[in-house]
Amino acid sequence: MLKFLLTIILLSGIYFLLFRKKKTIPKSTFKQNEEITNELIQCEKCDTFIDIKEAIFYNGKYFCSKECLKKY
Repeated sequence: MLKFLLTIILLSGIYFLLFRKKKTIPKSTFKQNEEITNELIQCEKCDTFIDIKEAIFYNGKYFCSKECLKKY
């Protein structure tokens, strides 16, 4: 009888671990967080801070404009 109860408990535990309903986070939450967090980086030439999305990445360095890239 004890083995039967332990087997039932073990199987139910495995069932809940494998088939439990997982909580999902709405995709709109990620979009809001992306808009809030902007990473600023410093231009290699003129030391101006610029959003990383707008920066020019060349040869492992970030630049704020094509002019700074040409002067480097």
